[in-house]
Amino acid sequence: MNQTEKPKSEEKPKSIAEQVNEAAKKGQWKDLPQGWVTTETLRFRDAKGLCALDRIAIHGSWSDLPSKQMTLENLNHGNPEGRTPLHIAAMVGELAKVPNQFLIFENLLVPDNRGMSAFHYAAFGGNLAQIPEHLLTKETLTLRSQRGTPLEIVTLNSSYDYVPPIALSRCLDVEVEGKALVECLSDKAFGATKWSMVSGNPGWLKSRLKPDALKMHYEKGQTILHWAAFAGQLAMIPQRLLTVRLLSEKDDAGKTVFHAAAQSGSLNQLPSRVLTQKHLEILDSQGLTSFHYAARSDSLRQIPAKLLIRTNMELQDEHGDTPLHWSAGNLSQVPNQVFTCRNLTKPGRWGWTPLKFAASRIMGCGNDNHCFLIPDGFRDIPPAALWVCRSVVLDGKTVLEHLSPTKRAEVEHYAACHYRREQA
Repeated sequence: MNQTEKPKSEEKPKSIAEQVNEAAKKGQWKDLPQGWVTTETLRFRDAKGLCALDRIAIHGSWSDLPSKQMTLENLNHGNPEGRTPLHIAAMVGELAKVPNQFLIFENLLVPDNRGMSAFHYAAFGGNLAQIPEHLLTKETLTLRSQRGTPLEIVTLNSSYDYVPPIALSRCLDVEVEGKALVECLSDKAFGATKWSMVSGNPGWLKSRLKPDALKMHYEKGQTILHWAAFAGQLAMIPQRLLTVRLLSEKDDAGKTVFHAAAQSGSLNQLPSRVLTQKHLEILDSQGLTSFHYAARSDSLRQIPAKLLIRTNMELQDEHGDTPLHWSAGNLSQVPNQVFTCRNLTKPGRWGWTPLKFAASRIMGCGNDNHCFLIPDGFRDIPPAALWVCRSVVLDGKTVLEHLSPTKRAEVEHYAACHYRREQA
């Protein structure tokens, strides 16, 4: 035994507070003796500066906390930097699991030492949608901290698509970084915001639900159908008005209503009669088809399989990426018949292929990115995709050599069944 190591019998036993902290980390509250979970043990901080309350916020396991400890004092208990469990929950996206009675102005506005509230932290994490909409006011979204306002943080992260449209509609006259907010919004965020505004005026909207009125283009060249599609609300439009002619109208970015519906994951709200390969392959100004946008929004399953099989999955956008690059994080949404070794190994941005994207972790930012294969990174890739690429070499080994025994058996079973179907 190394002389510097202490025998296990000589290790200092953990205190009750340390064991409570460890239980919060592992979610093993039921194993704790009754009476151990107190205000003092919940607020004890480990070597990383985290207390049990912080760990509950990270995991969203508020239901495990004894009701008598679910108090405002505990929720607003800050670390030396003033960061509270509510701040942490807002940052990691676990605010939705905080009991509703605690999601009130007074709690969410509590600042840390830099003046940042839960609204600022939610903006950083792209989680403003987890805050009740009636709390997302012009005042809370323009609250100043050392890191800027929540709206400025959202602008910096280009994450307006994750802000409830009703909240954006309350701030359209706000100036952000020298520009009106409306100029900062993405096409999707702008369209969804406009829909939230007009849908609140049923009389105006009803008067516009006519073919001639639906052809009119408003700001950014968008039509009312664009607004409904970006908001995922095409189901509110009478189906007789959802004609190919109206759906093919383009906005200033060259996007049709098909593009907008694919981007919001609402292609399934369109009548099947209008979902044709010709119209889904229309290019916008960036060279993107509706297939690209559906892949990014994980909604390829909403497109009939026969169209996906016939479409050109090697069609590249302005960066060289194909729909399969865009869906690499969820290739299970792609029908097996679509996969070929050619389309899965077509180089895109930075020379990476859909197959390498799917099995890797991306690190870096901007143009300085690196793609690293991760242990068991092939686990969630469909067997059909792995089989057609079985001989492809990545990092000095073939795809089959990268697979775990369990995954390899799954791929070989698929191949045997596929062969028998072909023979039949």
